[in-house]
Amino acid sequence: MKKRLIIFTIVLYMFPILVNASTTTYERTKDNLRIPDKVHYKNRMYNNVISTPAVNTEEKIYDFADLFTDEEEKEIYSTIMNYKNSTNLDLAIVTIDHNNKESAMVYADDFYDYNDFDINGSLYLIDMDTREFYISTSGTALLYYNDYRIENTLSSMDYSMINGNYKESVDILTTNLINYYNRGIPSGNSKYEIVDGKVVYKTPYIVFIIISLIPAVIITIAYANRNKPVKLDKYSYDYLVKNGISITNRIDKYINTTTVSHYSPISSDSGGSSSGGGSSFHSGSSGISHGGGGHHF
Repeated sequence: MKKRLIIFTIVLYMFPILVNASTTTYERTKDNLRIPDKVHYKNRMYNNVISTPAVNTEEKIYDFADLFTDEEEKEIYSTIMNYKNSTNLDLAIVTIDHNNKESAMVYADDFYDYNDFDINGSLYLIDMDTREFYISTSGTALLYYNDYRIENTLSSMDYSMINGNYKESVDILTTNLINYYNRGIPSGNSKYEIVDGKVVYKTPYIVFIIISLIPAVIITIAYANRNKPVKLDKYSYDYLVKNGISITNRIDKYINTTTVSHYSPISSDSGGSSSGGGSSFHSGSSGISHGGGGHHF
């Protein structure tokens, strides 16, 4: 019996993945960096990649700081699945007690990009090292969750975070994300689209119309040049009937001038300060565009 206990202890020590599935990681090496297809790898990314944990993206909860109980993790996982089914957007929850990167933003962006999460989704990071909680958005999630919506969500989570109710903060997060998703993409972000993970301006329809008209204009000009133009006389009086017009008297009379003024109020909405405002976004070390924001607690 004692021998079995010793063997079981050794196994647990050698294979920690058996006791805490939420913190399972895989080794990254020079020969196998485990980079997902969504990232177009360049050598400058190496340090960011090698310092990012490689995880099983199906788990969704990566509680490295051990902030959630097993029961809470089950509930959070169920909540995330509900969110995914409701929005078709991915979501990961990460907690850390040591940040080996420049900031919470960089850690969150790298973790999402260098693991095989869907390009369209978000990551919620609780960084106990910098005492910051951060939301990183990617793909179409960046368009749905503009600066205004991110800031409102973070503010609604402040009380829970300050009081150490980390599970409650996740519940507030997912509720807000679903509600905002159901409202659609804010008007300020309607001018953008996501191409290969990057935010770009949409091409206006007028551009397509102009492009389609160019061949027609060229053909018209070519046909016009083939026809010899009618030679015009130099002087306009050559076209007039002699003695056809006779002006005998002229009177200039001033009637009046009327000016009408209209009051035009200035709109109170401006940029990210309203729910219709846009997103400020940046490029992660992977080259993929991200939005988001964070609060300290």
